[in-house]
Amino acid sequence: MLLADSMIRLPNHSVMILDRMSMAHGLEARSPFLDHELAQFVATLPARLKIRGRQRRYLQMRLAERYLPAEVLRRPKQGFSSALPYLMASQFRALFDGFFRDARLVEAGICRPAVIQQMLEAHLAGRTDHGNRLWLLLNAEIWYRLHIEGQGLAELTDETAEVLGITAASHPSSAPLAVALPS
Repeated sequence: MLLADSMIRLPNHSVMILDRMSMAHGLEARSPFLDHELAQFVATLPARLKIRGRQRRYLQMRLAERYLPAEVLRRPKQGFSSALPYLMASQFRALFDGFFRDARLVEAGICRPAVIQQMLEAHLAGRTDHGNRLWLLLNAEIWYRLHIEGQGLAELTDETAEVLGITAASHPSSAPLAVALPS
């Protein structure tokens, strides 16, 4: 399984994402655990040093115990996420309230309003971090309105400006608001 993962998934997913994101911002990044000599060495280790029961990365975790505090080692795994829902908290809430008051995805039967509302309430109350899910859902709603319903870009831009409380004079009606509309 490790061989298949290293031959198929890593080059086309994780490594590609790191490369694209770092290059897009003029950064040089390295994945130290992907050093070819280290990977070759680890491939020769017995499975019992890699997995113990349900604990994966057994040897790596034992080594990390020497250098990292327990609270870092024991916390749950977390992926990379967009900071937009957090940087734009008040605008995000306004956009979500505005676009999901009469959500076309709900009308079309694609999304269930109760689930969306529960997710939004849990996120706003700080019980669960649904920021990225909600952001993706908002973008799906906007995409649906543009590409499935054929709503005009100028109309959607004006609607977005209204939701955000931006006056028509402060934004060009022919250009989409980069905050909410996909390019």
